[in-house]
Formats: sequence, C-alpha cells, structure tokens
Amino acid sequence: MKRPVVLIIRDPALRNQLANGLRRAGRDVTARANAEGWSALVEAQGGCALIAGDDLADGDNVLLVRRARRLAGEISAFAISPDASGNFLATDHDGSPLSAASPAELAAMLSARLDDEENAGLARSAPAAAAAEAGLPAAVAETEWVSRLSGSTPSMKRLLDTIGVVAPTDSTVLIQGESGTGKDLLARLIHERSRRRAMPLIEVHCGAIPPNLMESELFGHEKGAFTGAQMRKPGLCMAADGGTLFLDEIGELPLDMQVKLLRVLQSGWLRPIGATHAVKVDLRVIAATNRDLKEEVRAGRFRLDLFFRLNVISLEVPALRDRADDIPELVAQITAGLARKGIAQANFSAEVLQALREYSWPGNVRELENMIERLLLLYPHGQVPPEELRRQLGEGSIDLGPGGAAASGGAAGATPAPGGAEMTLRELEEMHIRRVLRNCGGNKTRAAQVLGINVKTLYNKMKLAGMRREEFQPARAVAVAEDGINESCRG
Repeated sequence: MKRPVVLIIRDPALRNQLANGLRRAGRDVTARANAEGWSALVEAQGGCALIAGDDLADGDNVLLVRRARRLAGEISAFAISPDASGNFLATDHDGSPLSAASPAELAAMLSARLDDEENAGLARSAPAAAAAEAGLPAAVAETEWVSRLSGSTPSMKRLLDTIGVVAPTDSTVLIQGESGTGKDLLARLIHERSRRRAMPLIEVHCGAIPPNLMESELFGHEKGAFTGAQMRKPGLCMAADGGTLFLDEIGELPLDMQVKLLRVLQSGWLRPIGATHAVKVDLRVIAATNRDLKEEVRAGRFRLDLFFRLNVISLEVPALRDRADDIPELVAQITAGLARKGIAQANFSAEVLQALREYSWPGNVRELENMIERLLLLYPHGQVPPEELRRQLGEGSIDLGPGGAAASGGAAGATPAPGGAEMTLRELEEMHIRRVLRNCGGNKTRAAQVLGINVKTLYNKMKLAGMRREEFQPARAVAVAEDGINESCRG
C-alpha cells in the first residue's frame, strides 16, 4: 500500500505542482501552506511521508523533518530547498539528496524513492526502537572509548558516579579540565547514556571557527543574508535539535557571541542570519573548557550570566598525574586498542609501569596514548631499557615552567619531566614576555620599553608564540560588583 503524503510548502505554485505530481503517482496528498498543527496531522496519517519546504513562515523545514522522525515510527521525511544551480533539492533524514530541474521531476523522484522504501520494507523505527536495536545504554560501557575513561582512583570513581546520576537528565553540564584529559569523551558518554542518545551529538570547537563565521555556523543563515550566502544553511544548533550540543573550549567564544548564545540557552529560540522569524530548538548543552572560567569572568573575558547558565552541573576531570594509580589499567586498555589496529600487543615490565606512573604527563591521557604507541612500535615485546624510556619521556615532554602550564591549558606548576628536561631559551623568553605583558596590563608600548625592544619586535614575538591580545588586556567591567563576583565564584 502506498503511504499518504503530508505536503507543507508556502509557495502555492510549487505546492500545487508537487501535490499533483504525487497524486498522479497514486498517492493521497494533504497539502498545506503553514506548519501549524503539522504534528497532529502526521500522527493522524499514521505511516506517511512528510515533505516540507524551506519557505515556511511559522517553522523550519529541517527541524520539522527531524521532529517528524521522532514523532512517528514508519515515516519518510524530506526537506525541500533550492540548490546553487536553481534546481529543487530534497534531503531526507539521512541527508541523502535528490536533485531535480522541475517540480514535476522532483515529484516523480520522491514517489520513486517512497516506492523503493515500501518495496524493500524500509519503514524506519521510532527512536525508542532504534535505541533498543543499538543496545544502549548497555553496549556503551563495552566500547573502547568508554573503557578508557574508567579508573579505580577515588577522583575517577566520583566523576563516573556523578555522570551516572546526571546523564539521564537534561541538565546543562560544564566539564573543566586540562587538555588531553578526555573532556570530549565524557561529553559523548553523557550523551549516549541520556534519553537523547538516538538523536545527534553535535560537537562544536569554539576555538576552531573564525569569529566572523561563528554566528552563521551556530545559528545558520538564509539565502542572500550576506555576500556569498548562495543557499540557506541550517546552523549547528538546528542540527542538534532533539539531541546534544557539545561546545568544546567554550572559553574561546567571543564576547558578542556569548550574549547571543545565552539568549538561545535561556529561551530555546534562535534567529538565523537574515531570517524574519525565530526557530524553536530543543537541545541539551554540554560545554567544556581547559580555562578557569571564574578567572575569565574576573578578567572580563567571559560573561558572568553565561557562566552561571552553563555551570548547572560542574564536572572536574582530574589530570593524569593526579590519578597515577590508574595508569597500569589505562596502559592495558590502550595496548588492547592498538592491537586491533595491527600493532603488536605486549606486557610492559613493572619497572616501565612504575616510570610511567612517576612521570608528570602534561599532555594527560592523550600523551600517554601516544607514548604507548611509540614504545610498542620501537619495542614490540614491551622490553624497554630504562635509559631509553627516560630518553623517550624527556624528548616528548615540554616543561612549561611556573605559570606556563596554565597559559597552555594545563595546571600551573606542572612537575618537570624525568631526566631533568630544561626549558629552551625560546620558551624562557616567551614566558618572560607573558609575565611582562600581564604586569603592564596588556600595554604593548610599556611592555616593549620594559623588555628593551621596539613594539614591532614585540608584536612579531607575540605572533610567533601564538599569544592573543585578550590574554593581557586589563579586566573589563562586569555586570556585577567585584564583591559579588568573588562571593559567587567562591568554592
């Protein structure tokens, strides 16, 4: 039996042509110009197909398609939009596009796609059935990336116990910890143990998106909203609708975007660039940072209201040096994972494991993984001479010195590497430049005078070291008095 079609397109010409084409293919079509009441209509039709245009005044077709997939089990859903060539593009829930030069051709292609699904028995399951089919959450604990988060030390046990309580809720989570501790893995674990596990987990690295593109990437834009916007583009917040939005390195987000993100988190409504109407999104937010956000608030680089909005549940991921007793277990899990990649699995001696436990691991678990892979490639049987192990640890280390680790996302005062690895002259120079800039409140002219160099040379050295101007700017005014910040951030 051919499934009926619910067609929601504002443009009357396109709506009528598609409806007529689908009817000629033998399908019962209900055509409407607006999205109001669409969910009741789809539920009433049972196993049907939903086709939604991108010109709706009271809804977003991409979100309608995704929500329809959650609402009904046996449903096909397509979002209609023009492509860069002026053709008609239909994208289904899996992202598989159909492109046609005319509405009649598009109707024929859509009907053929529905015929194929019906003949092959590809009626898709509801989210609950999809989760059961995936074996979640039981199967989650068996995956390699989850096993690497395990640990027997009290700090890791407390962390994992907290996740067990928090994950099934929709509470916003802020994950803090040094680079390489696995904050992204924790976010994935929380998502896959939540009720949203059958929906997308969208990861956004806030430091990797240019500031001028950030708003478009997060909230999307309409066709023609700015130069180069040749097509409508849903943002990453829309892509995460019904699922989880993971904002990695949230401390890198520019202040103007912090204001706009806060509005979305508070209201659940966002407005794509160039749009005349706002769009409602349903998402859970997990944020992560290797910065001290309380200090960023005091320095005026992070909004206090956004900090409070994100800091509903705060998780602190311990550095590897603070849970050294977990290293033998982690080494066993890493070697087992490398064996699946074709690297010989071997057992390290007690002396090697003890040396690994005594090392400071400024790069945390990520550095440990790289070190184990290197050692297994050089010594397939795991018999690493002590002097060679010291050399490998010394060559792979970066002693950031006092305060340097904090500037690079690690903990201040990291322990020097075994073997007495010293800082290079360049590293000492960069550390001194940072100290002088902070003491001068970010004033480049005064800092250059203290350093005995000209301002141009200082700018070149800052650029070479990857220093950001914002690191050294004097604290901006915050929305509350200093005493209020200190009181709020205490503890």
